[in-house]
Amino acid sequence: MSAIVVNWNGAKDLEICLASLRAQSYSSLEIMVVDNASTDDSEEVACRWKTRWIGLDCNRGLAAALNEGAMSAQGEFLLFLNNDVRVHREFVAALVAEIVRDTEAFSVDALQYDWEGTKQVHLASYLARNPRGENFYQLVPGLYICQELRDVAGPVLASCAAAMLVRASMFRELQGFDSRLPIGYEDVELCWRAWMRGWKSVFTPRAECWHHVGASGRSVKGAEIRFRGTVAGRLLIAAKLLPWKFLLTTWMVSLAGLMRDIILLLWRQAGIRAGALRAFTSQLPGILRERREIFAQHASSDEHLERMPRRGQSTMVALLGKKDFPTDAVEDYCRLLGDIIREDGYVFGLVRVLWEERGWLRALGDLWRQSAEWEGAWTLVQYTALMWSRRGFPMLFLLVLVALRIRGVRAAVVFHDAQPFEGMRIVDRLRRACQRWVMRCTYRLSRASILTIPIEQVAWLPREPRKAAFIPVCPTLPVVGGAVRSPRNGRDAKTIAVLGVTDGGDIRKEVSDITLAARHAAEHLEHVRLVTVGRGTARAEPEFREALQGSKVEYSALGVLPAEQVSRVLADSDVALFVRGRISTQRSSAIASIAHGIPLVAYADPQLPAPLAQAGVVGVPYLQGQELADATVRVLTDPGLWSELHERSRRTHEEYFSWRAVASRFHEVLRRA
Repeated sequence: MSAIVVNWNGAKDLEICLASLRAQSYSSLEIMVVDNASTDDSEEVACRWKTRWIGLDCNRGLAAALNEGAMSAQGEFLLFLNNDVRVHREFVAALVAEIVRDTEAFSVDALQYDWEGTKQVHLASYLARNPRGENFYQLVPGLYICQELRDVAGPVLASCAAAMLVRASMFRELQGFDSRLPIGYEDVELCWRAWMRGWKSVFTPRAECWHHVGASGRSVKGAEIRFRGTVAGRLLIAAKLLPWKFLLTTWMVSLAGLMRDIILLLWRQAGIRAGALRAFTSQLPGILRERREIFAQHASSDEHLERMPRRGQSTMVALLGKKDFPTDAVEDYCRLLGDIIREDGYVFGLVRVLWEERGWLRALGDLWRQSAEWEGAWTLVQYTALMWSRRGFPMLFLLVLVALRIRGVRAAVVFHDAQPFEGMRIVDRLRRACQRWVMRCTYRLSRASILTIPIEQVAWLPREPRKAAFIPVCPTLPVVGGAVRSPRNGRDAKTIAVLGVTDGGDIRKEVSDITLAARHAAEHLEHVRLVTVGRGTARAEPEFREALQGSKVEYSALGVLPAEQVSRVLADSDVALFVRGRISTQRSSAIASIAHGIPLVAYADPQLPAPLAQAGVVGVPYLQGQELADATVRVLTDPGLWSELHERSRRTHEEYFSWRAVASRFHEVLRRA
């Protein structure tokens, strides 16, 4: 990690700052001082503390100096500090722990006290139109940045550049601070752009520092630089990032301020304000070009304004274990659920327990420290046996729940694998017994248990499972189809889609059943396409091509694609097949076909579970390939049946499988718990 301290004629404060950095418990720390052409003995102080010295030829302002330091820094994380800040011994460790735990975090903000430690001068920030209390300041006319003390870590509007940690990769992708802001608002502008990319800023009260606020700006020249930065910052942020009405009001208020300065004969202040307005006017065409580029890739400025962190939001955390590769459906599930929950006014974060990388002891220690900030918050703990173990014996997962319970965290466990593994070997039976025991214990330790299959199908639950609720999974793909459409006529090419095959192991039966259905369809239709996409399909391509040799079927193996492209493949298909076991409400690949309104032919139990029974699913007995082929032909050749299945899937998706429906069900379950 690299610490970048910006200095200007602050040798006395710099000495204290560097001493506190050298005393950190976090050992892997590169320290750099970027100096804005000081005339005091700051360089001697930096040399005495054995730090890298980067001397600038003139005072370029805070933003430009921070960017200069970031260009030379070697660390994965960058710590930006003012020279008039001293930090607690655990300051860096607390910041790093938070940014490592929260995979969506771009920056981490710290709790700041005044130099004497008697008053809190910087807290968690949020946006408000009508501020309450005393702890706020104006961003632009009509918008205010307010601050409040929080006991737990959570998203904030922006981190303070006087003491903030950022991910170096994200910082460079954002191209750093806007150097047109010499001092003031440079941190808000940077973090706002990060939020627009979905990269949040987080405040943690565990990172404490003491700020000699404005020590470098108490000279006349320093005060002038700060005033010019405030005027320029408001204008630039309004023009670059906010709805147009804020630019208009900010411009008018700035002109009114200039007229007031002239009337009151404040000539020096009027000159500074006029210079800032003149510079902004010359820069405006370039700023507007940047604005167009920003909002060409993101939602409108009004939408982003409404998404910024505000007061009164509840906190919810999704807790995951080991990451799955090459795609992680559970992580996608959490991210998509989080998007909807945020719209309902919640702060939603994604955190991993890195037991595989760090070992269980360290990972549990990390969780213990971080969960101290989650007291009273809902944590959605995601469970699959292999997410919390290497070979399906997830006993240590219970320690995660014990730690959360001791910390006072409200844990709701989402069982993505509610059924234990199958198999007849001795090790399979032991694994199955272990998983049942773990899931029973998990049910007892949790405040709520959310199952992705109907409750009546789960044998390990108690006789009266009051804490259990059934919430089916949603498609982890964006829905680009689903609109009402008609079946293609008999002369048009018909497409059979298969979303994923078993990745590894013996897939001969899957290949045989799928290709039998495609061949059978080609005997009844002029043009048939078979498209396989998703996990395992690239590896299985040779088997499919061999099985289709000599047939009229046109075959495409697309492999793993971005989610949007997979959605387009499904939306352009006429029927989907599911042969990886029996269909259930926890099979997100099958649900994706329903979400796109595509009739689905699937292996199933004799009685389809609700709500699959209401969807456009044609169930056939497990491993009966000929019946699968016959059902596929019926769907492709009967326009009336196709339309009925299509409409049923559309209605079922909207009622049960849409993210809005699932989020509403989550709110209901958690409210009841």
